[in-house]
Amino acid sequence: PQGPSFIQWTAPHPIAVLFSDNHGLLTWAPMLVLALAGLSTALVRHPGRVLTREAILDLVCDRDWSPSDRSADVLVAKLRKKIEPDSEGPRLIETVRSVGYKLTTRVQFE
Repeated sequence: PQGPSFIQWTAPHPIAVLFSDNHGLLTWAPMLVLALAGLSTALVRHPGRVLTREAILDLVCDRDWSPSDRSADVLVAKLRKKIEPDSEGPRLIETVRSVGYKLTTRVQFE
């Protein structure tokens, strides 16, 4: 079955790798594959909903979180570099200051 799609991105189900009509297949360093795929899955399953840093780490890394932990921010930055047309001015993954992140685009499941 076809997975979710948003903007020009589509993914097989369950999300493992993202494909783009105009950017080609994304490739990730082996150590980041599961974390980035997990982050993508979490965002796509909850479009428009703010995911806290704690929730991201719980969903993606399944580990405890502390206020000084920047792992979620690093993962979001790496994902933005892969999917955002302009990672310096992101539109797809919005930062909600002092809270977390949300996917701002509509997602369709087929």
